[in-house]
Amino acid sequence: YASVSFADWNFGRAMAALDARPYASNTIVVVCADNGFHNGEKEHWGKKTLWEKSANTLFMVRAPGITSTNTTCTEVVTLQDLYPTLIELCGLTPPAHEIDGRDLSGLLGNPQGNGASEPVLSCHEPGNYTLRDDRCRYIQYADGSEELYDHDVDPNEWYNVADDPAYQDTKFALAANLPAETIQGFSNPLDLPSGNPNVFKEGDAYYLLDRNTRKRSTDLVHWEAMSNWVDLSGTGLSGMWASHMVEKDGTYYFYF
Repeated sequence: YASVSFADWNFGRAMAALDARPYASNTIVVVCADNGFHNGEKEHWGKKTLWEKSANTLFMVRAPGITSTNTTCTEVVTLQDLYPTLIELCGLTPPAHEIDGRDLSGLLGNPQGNGASEPVLSCHEPGNYTLRDDRCRYIQYADGSEELYDHDVDPNEWYNVADDPAYQDTKFALAANLPAETIQGFSNPLDLPSGNPNVFKEGDAYYLLDRNTRKRSTDLVHWEAMSNWVDLSGTGLSGMWASHMVEKDGTYYFYF
């Protein structure tokens, strides 16, 4: 708690310094984190779960002329919404290609929203997904097991109601938003150094898995050929990047 209090104090100092300068009126401030944290809840410590304590994270925005002080939005959103939101707030031109997420600028001005959030998806390791809407969290693991929690009556997610007949419609409605194509059912045609199944084969075609949605994204393309691993390390792309190199019939493929 000391580290949290210290971070909070320093955040206050940074905001006070900004407010004392003329840039405050045209500076958008976003505070977010990549994950939550368990501190013993559900017999778990740390992150890397699909439960609320880990999947739910800090997300605060101050946009001059749009947001109001001391307001909270309870609508379910995702950090992927940040990019299209900043594009809108900054008056930028969106890219021509499709982007993930949705513009939250309307919610920033009206935090109560319309009360009908689209389910948002999170994943942890291949085949493990969770979907969260305004009321429930649904989890499907790679082994096919399921969990469902009703936050209206069980905000701490103690009681799994996935098999409760009264919740079957809710469960199926959430499950319908799972990625249409997951890694399950596809064989890995390449000898991946890390065994990471980001590349799979369907029929005679090779595909990449989108890192965030685990949907089929595109045909396997040859982005940059490397004659050997030594050349790769010589470019400085070692460590994590080296694990994203695969070889097929003498050609090296870079994927992520």
